Amino acid sequence: MIIRENHGPFSRFRSYEVTEDDEVIERRQEEPDGDRGSARLWLSRICADIFLPFGYPASVTPDYTPFQVWDVLQVQISNYARLFG
Repeated sequence: MIIRENHGPFSRFRSYEVTEDDEVIERRQEEPDGDRGSARLWLSRICADIFLPFGYPASVTPDYTPFQVWDVLQVQISNYARLFG
């Protein structure tokens, strides 16, 4: 049996093989389908790994994204207020 795993839209896929003895062997890592090796995909993956929780979006509640947008906006406004205040 072969199992394919991924954690979010920008992550690599991992394939595992389960043998008849129930031993799990990692077979390979694959790039997501589409723009293989493109700079945009690479940059998106790096940014997602840095700024998003592991497994995003499946690992967070539906209110996570609006909260994070508000939080980032609040921090930026606070920084500008300190700079110009």
